[in-house]
Amino acid sequence: MKRFLALALIAVMALAFAACSKNESSYNLGNADRARIFYNTYNSFVDKYGEGKSVDGKLSGAAVVRLYDFTGDNAPELLIAYSSEKDGVVDKVMVGGFDMGYAEIYNEEITSKAESNSLWVYTDSSDLSYLVFGEDLNTARSYNTYLMADKDGKSLYSFAEAFSTDGKDLGGVYEKFDIQGADFEAINAENQRVLEALKDQKN
Repeated sequence: MKRFLALALIAVMALAFAACSKNESSYNLGNADRARIFYNTYNSFVDKYGEGKSVDGKLSGAAVVRLYDFTGDNAPELLIAYSSEKDGVVDKVMVGGFDMGYAEIYNEEITSKAESNSLWVYTDSSDLSYLVFGEDLNTARSYNTYLMADKDGKSLYSFAEAFSTDGKDLGGVYEKFDIQGADFEAINAENQRVLEALKDQKN
């Protein structure tokens, strides 16, 4: 019986290790400089806008940090949702990219107002991600992503409105971040996984 329990425990530990390995690999930056710059960029947002937190059920400070491929180059970009006034309510989203140097691709107000103020990211079947915009996402959605352009040997990011729909769901995956009534504990748990990946992989 003891031998059976020992084998069962080893099996459970092996499954847990596999799950951790899979989760860590999903945040593979592929470049130590990218990881370092993204990590430092996040910390600079914290210094300027405050730590991410929930205030009266609303996201505040540098509240969301995620990695998505917005440019289709199979390398992640950095997304930070933050409050433009320190310790205020989250109202802006920034996307930063790294290609032989850091570039801020996008930094604007969050405009979607479906259900409550919220930030939506859509990822299609090829793992290309889009910021989703609209005054009412139940009736109209604009899916925006970014293109890489080469000019005089320099890679540049350019904004592209990829497509719009009447609000019907597509076959990809949506991640929604509620600004009001947010489950900050769940959001922050994923924040910490992202930050650990950046910290572990930076040079």
